[in-house]
Amino acid sequence: MPQCTLGPEPNLPLDLLACGGNLDRFAAASDKPAGETPARDLPAQRHWGRVGSIQTIDAAHGLLSFDIDNTHIAWAGGPDLNELYLYDLASGETRKVTQDSQQNGESIVVKGDILAWTGRTGDRTTLVVYRLSTGQKKVVDEFGPFNPELQSDGRYVAWNRGEDDTDTEVWVYDTETGRTIDLGGTWPSIDDGRIAWLRSLPGPAGQDVLIVRDLASGPTTQLTNSQWSDQPPAVDGGHVVWSRRNSDPSSSQGRGIFVATAPAEPSVAALDRP
Repeated sequence: MPQCTLGPEPNLPLDLLACGGNLDRFAAASDKPAGETPARDLPAQRHWGRVGSIQTIDAAHGLLSFDIDNTHIAWAGGPDLNELYLYDLASGETRKVTQDSQQNGESIVVKGDILAWTGRTGDRTTLVVYRLSTGQKKVVDEFGPFNPELQSDGRYVAWNRGEDDTDTEVWVYDTETGRTIDLGGTWPSIDDGRIAWLRSLPGPAGQDVLIVRDLASGPTTQLTNSQWSDQPPAVDGGHVVWSRRNSDPSSSQGRGIFVATAPAEPSVAALDRP
């Protein structure tokens, strides 16, 4: 058997750790009944069974970032870190979206007909939105050297923007109307026209509270008002999930994971408080 160094999976069966071991052998081993499984096989809860296919779609030289939705994989990189590519999951075709003079794709997101990414020139960050169906490309914003936390739901694009002398703010761009709004705060999460983010309250405590907004109809709700700071949220459909952390290990208060569910027909508030 070829000599190989054990990787980060010490529970793999020894015969699968051989150099050049293939996925068919892994699938066959993981499909065996418990009594026939090699002693050092993966734990049962980690078995995937047989894998349909795994393939390399690009060597991805100089890969900076990538994203996926249910139709495309988008990635950025290239030898000069200035190329963006799109892979169609249905057809298996890859196309180059753009190649610019500046570094592109430190952050990238693809959703539906919208591809968005950020490029960096010196200490300036440029946000670009690209419509896949038409090839229309628009520079939406330029700001300081900050992690944009780029998000999109296929219509709206949300990001953190800021300058060296200002706090970061959540901005949202509507790809249908061309309108941009400033929501303040940080750490956005967006899905299906609903956005959640954190905003710091004024005062000595300065705790972070969770805000939710329905972008189409406008209602905004402050979901939390705790003495403990909330952690960055995640939005999926009509649900918003977040956590709360208390740095005092002796206290059982001020920690946990929470979910808020949107009412069927929101009127004034976007979501009901939990």
